[in-house]
Amino acid sequence: MIDDYLRRARDLPSRDPYEGLPARQKELLRMVADGSTVPQVADSLGMSAKTARSYLNNVMKRLALHNRAELVKYAIRKGLVSLKQ
Repeated sequence: MIDDYLRRARDLPSRDPYEGLPARQKELLRMVADGSTVPQVADSLGMSAKTARSYLNNVMKRLALHNRAELVKYAIRKGLVSLKQ
């Protein structure tokens, strides 16, 4: 029984939580990682700053990121932003 469970768990594809994010949350992540402030992102995406902040909190929770530095590192590793400007 345990062996069967472990075999099925091994066979499941590991899902990248980033892939499950809606497009607007992905764009918000990219913009914040690129240096935009929450009010700038909100204005650019046509939403309130409160909504943008809520999206950012949800993104960070889903990706298990604890601060903006981790968010920037994550975005660089994913290729969402680059160090070249």
